[in-house]
Amino acid sequence: MCHLFQCDASLSRLAEVYAAAPGQSCESARDIDSGSLTAGMLANEAGDRELYSMQLGIAPPHSESPVHPTFDHRLASIEEPTKWPWLSAIETSRCVVPTSSFHIHSYWGDPEGTEIVFRRADGQLLHAAGVYRVWHSPTGEQQLHTMSLLMRPASDYVMDHGSDRQPIFLAECGIDAWIDLHTVPCERAIQVLRHGNVDPDLTHHHHRDLPAGWRKHQKQKTRRRGQTMAAQDRCAYECGF
Repeated sequence: MCHLFQCDASLSRLAEVYAAAPGQSCESARDIDSGSLTAGMLANEAGDRELYSMQLGIAPPHSESPVHPTFDHRLASIEEPTKWPWLSAIETSRCVVPTSSFHIHSYWGDPEGTEIVFRRADGQLLHAAGVYRVWHSPTGEQQLHTMSLLMRPASDYVMDHGSDRQPIFLAECGIDAWIDLHTVPCERAIQVLRHGNVDPDLTHHHHRDLPAGWRKHQKQKTRRRGQTMAAQDRCAYECGF
């Protein structure tokens, strides 16, 4: 999984890059982990792009608190309802989250035992595909957009550097089809991802060494890598990634 995301761009810069209007009280943190607010992009009722403050970690609409620890979902498990309880979100509530970089814990390859940071080699923003829900407080006085990112099997570059999955990134030309307001069947939403998906050239750098206990997770992570690689040809991964 990804452990941290970052967005170095200011809201005014995001509005310029995406030709999007900042929503009311939109704010964004540079370092984004579970519970942090960042700028996510939706389509408004006119079909135009708009930036909203969105909490990383999609929350059940009727929960007492919006804080929820799950902030990424493996697309491969979408057919397993117990692992993918937000199936309806991909049909109705899709967003794009601008990111400058993402962090992973590396368990194999040259950087094993470290946290490394991936960025686009050309320095441009990554357009991460996500789903969202609007959380309402029990009293109805507060509401908050909450979202999670969609994950795919890792590209060769990310896999070689220690992780078996990564976010799904969209090409600029695939953004509007993804955030379109219309409700679509799950299969159609996955087709949109397939056609809009891009595998950008990435670069990486060392962020920090992992705590001493990282090796106790290595065997499990390596086993999952093998399962991921073996599953590439199975129908669960027939979504174009």
